[in-house]
Amino acid sequence: MSLVALGGGGLQSLPLASYSITLKAKDTAAKQNGPNGRGCGKEAFEEDLAKFDGNFTCNCANDNAYSNANCGITAEAAAGDSGDSGVLTAVVGAVLGLIVVLVVLVYAKGRYTAYQEANAPADFGGQLQALKDQGLASTEGGDRIPRELPRSSLTMVEKLGRGNFGEVWKGMLADVSAEFMVAAKIVLDTEGSGDEAAFAAAEVDLQGEALLMAQVDTHQNLVSLVGVITRGQPKVIVISYCEHGDLQKALKKRATDGNAFDASTKLRFCAEVAGGMGHLAQHYFVHRDLAARNVMLSSGMVCKVADFGLSRQVLTEDNTDDCESASRPSTRATCSNRLPVAFACHARALTHGDAAPGRSRSAPLALTPTHMSRLVASALLARRAYSQITG
Repeated sequence: MSLVALGGGGLQSLPLASYSITLKAKDTAAKQNGPNGRGCGKEAFEEDLAKFDGNFTCNCANDNAYSNANCGITAEAAAGDSGDSGVLTAVVGAVLGLIVVLVVLVYAKGRYTAYQEANAPADFGGQLQALKDQGLASTEGGDRIPRELPRSSLTMVEKLGRGNFGEVWKGMLADVSAEFMVAAKIVLDTEGSGDEAAFAAAEVDLQGEALLMAQVDTHQNLVSLVGVITRGQPKVIVISYCEHGDLQKALKKRATDGNAFDASTKLRFCAEVAGGMGHLAQHYFVHRDLAARNVMLSSGMVCKVADFGLSRQVLTEDNTDDCESASRPSTRATCSNRLPVAFACHARALTHGDAAPGRSRSAPLALTPTHMSRLVASALLARRAYSQITG
C-alpha cells in the first residue's frame, strides 16, 4: 500500500511512503498448531505465548487429573474417539435406512393388497352356498355361477336410462369370435350422494340379481344373463338386449300415437309373459315384481320378463294356500289397491310358487293347455277390472 499526495488540479505526487500489510490467523485457530499436532482436553484452555509462530500450548490448571502436553488427549484416545464416532454414525445410518425400507415395503404391500381386493371377482360361489344354507337355493345339480367377462370386451354405445345408483347402457360385447349388442346395468353413484352404505347395497343387489339369473335356464321369454364384470369398478351385469324397450312405454306410446296394439297382440303378450313366468315356476322362482315396466320387447316385439332383483327361489313348505279348495278364480288388490288382479289356482302357482294340484314341489311344473287357458282367463279378468277402473 502506497501513500501519495493529490494537488488542486487532481495531480498526483510520487509515493511518499509504502506499507506492506500481512493478515495472519491466530495460532489457536488450527488444532494442528497444538502440542503433538493435536488440540487440548475439554477442561484445558489454550495459551499462545508467541504470537503467529504457528504453535500454542495447553494449560491443564482446570483439570489436575491430566498432566501431559495435551491435558488428557493422547494419540490413542483421539484415534479411539474418532473410530467410535464413525461406528456409531454407521449404525444409526443403517437403522434409519432399515426403518425407511420397512415403511416403504409396508406401504407398497398395503397398496398392492388393496389393488388385489378391488380387482378380485365377486365370490359368487360363497354367495350361492349361503343361499343353499338358508334353504333359498336348490342343492341339486351343479353350481351355476355367472360368467366373469373381461372389462375390455365391453364397449358402451348409448345410455338408455339411469337411477340413483345405476345406469343402463346399450353396449357392444366382443365375445370369443363374435360381436353382438347387449344391455349393461352399471352401479354408479349418479347423484353424487356420497352414501357409501347405499352404494355398497346397490352392488350387492346387482350381484344377487346376476346370481339368481344364472340359476335359471335360458328361455325365449326371459331376459337372459350374458355375464358380469365384477373386477374393479364399476360393477356391471351384462344381459340380452331388447331393442324396443319396456312394454309399459311401448303400450303408452302406441296408444298416444293412435296406433294401439290390437287385442290379439295383447293376448300374445299375455301368453309370452305367462311362458316366461311358467319357466320361472318350473325352477321354483317367484318374481315378486312382475309389471309391464319389467317386461322387455325384443326383436319381433317378443315379450321377455326382466328385472330379477326381487326374485326368490321357493323351496320350503311355508305357503299354506290350498289350491284344491279354490273352485273359481279369486281377485285381490295389489300395488296399493291400484290394480285388481285375478288369480286362478294355476295362475297362482306361476306367480307365488305354489305347487300345482296333485304334484309335489320336487317335480317340475308342466304348462298344460288347461293351465294356459286358465292363465289367459285370469289375464282377461285383470284387463276387464283395469278397464272398469280407468273408464
